[in-house]
Amino acid sequence: MPELKTSLALAPGAGTSYAAGPSRVTVKAGVQDTAGKLSVIEYVAAPGFPGPGKHVHPSFDEYFYVLGGRARFLLGDETFDLDAGGSVFASGDQPHTFANPFDEPLKLMIVCQPGGFDEFVAEVAAAAADGRASDPGFMPALWERHGMSPVD
Repeated sequence: MPELKTSLALAPGAGTSYAAGPSRVTVKAGVQDTAGKLSVIEYVAAPGFPGPGKHVHPSFDEYFYVLGGRARFLLGDETFDLDAGGSVFASGDQPHTFANPFDEPLKLMIVCQPGGFDEFVAEVAAAAADGRASDPGFMPALWERHGMSPVD
C-alpha cells in the first residue's frame, strides 16, 4: 500500500481525466494519493446518459454528491431524482445505479471507500482507447476483477 500523502490540493479542472463516450470522468484523488483509503471522482454525464446497469460491489461503498444538473438514483427498489446539492450514500452490497435521463449535463462527485474505483476507471479508459472494450467479454471480466456484479 502506498504511503499516505499529508495533503492534496487541486485547481478546478485538475486531475486525471478520461473520456467516457460523451461523458467525462476525472480522478481527483486515487489510491496512490490516499494510501488506498478512498477514491474521489468527478463525473460529468451527458444528457440522456443511461448510467451503468444496476449492480453491487460489496468491497466498497459509494457516496454521490450532485454538483450540477439533476441525477436519477436507484437504491434497491427506490428511485430518487436529486438536484444540485442532493446526495446519496450507496452501501456497496445494496443494488444501485445512477443515470441522467434529463436534458442538461449532470456533474457528480463520487467518493468510494475504500479506494480503488479510480483504477477501474483507468482500465476502462485504456481499453476504450486500444479497442479492447469492444470485446463482449471485456467488461464482465473487468467488473469481476474489481468485485462488481450486475443485478437484474
